[in-house]
Amino acid sequence: MIRLTQLALMIGTVALLAQAPHRDCAADGPSLDDAEPAPQSAKQQAQDLMSAGVSLLRKAAFALALDKFHEAYRLYPSPKLLLNIGTTLRILGRHADALDTYGRYQAGKDVDPARLAELKPVLEELYRRVAGITVFVDDDDAIARLDGRPLATLDGSRWIWFEPGEHVLLIERRGHPSMVQVLRMKAGERRNLVIELEREPTTSRRAPPSLRTTGTVLGAIGIAGVAVAAGLGITALVLDRAAAEHCHPDAPSRCDTAGASLGAYAGGLEGAAILGLATAGTVGGIGLTLFLVTPAPEPATEEGPATPPAVGGAGFVVRGRFAGF
Repeated sequence: MIRLTQLALMIGTVALLAQAPHRDCAADGPSLDDAEPAPQSAKQQAQDLMSAGVSLLRKAAFALALDKFHEAYRLYPSPKLLLNIGTTLRILGRHADALDTYGRYQAGKDVDPARLAELKPVLEELYRRVAGITVFVDDDDAIARLDGRPLATLDGSRWIWFEPGEHVLLIERRGHPSMVQVLRMKAGERRNLVIELEREPTTSRRAPPSLRTTGTVLGAIGIAGVAVAAGLGITALVLDRAAAEHCHPDAPSRCDTAGASLGAYAGGLEGAAILGLATAGTVGGIGLTLFLVTPAPEPATEEGPATPPAVGGAGFVVRGRFAGF
């Protein structure tokens, strides 16, 4: 908790916006001329909002003052307003947000070196009060959220500041299980997180049988049918010759009982062989036609997850190391 003397000093620092130069990190004087050119109406509105924010600070209405400064910056983005926003956030105890805001000021154009020197001890204090992580995810299409807020940088190159305590880091990626990591960090603690996503098990989906496969089966049936018909035909021929031995040489129709029986049986087999050969030829021809005119089937493809994504730590590899700032 900020002591009363510190709080009064910070309020006075921001209040000097409308008065004389000062030695803290807030902007000096009411002018916002260092912002990008803008219509006079927007600049004047921002000036009025800034003055209203200073008045609210004097009344200890810090949250309302912050709203005024934010609205002023939206209308007229002067770097000086970032200093005022950052200082007000410090008063409210929002140290991580204040650090981010001061960082935006440092990265701005035409930053006053004197201001940067004044800002240095303020930043050192904030670094001691906040926790920070860098996040590297091994997938460019992953989305990360810290306490529900999206993270813009997942390449491990930027510090993400937050207040000490418990925070939830969520990583999402299509085709992967969602990953959740609970972070419990103390003031001044730093971690570099490396997150390796583990793919969900996939199920193979076989391509449905094609007409080409059907043609192959029919062709095989046709070949088998021809073989059977040929066997029946050969058997009928053998029986017919055997029946001829029981018949009169000059009158083949005059046969004894055995010859007549063998002849009848041979005739039946001959008819079956002819019918089987015709059927097998037809089936085989259809099969060959289907095989030749049907394109080859596509290879089996991989489907998505067989079950809904599970939330947990599986595959969530966090290699944390403590790094001094």
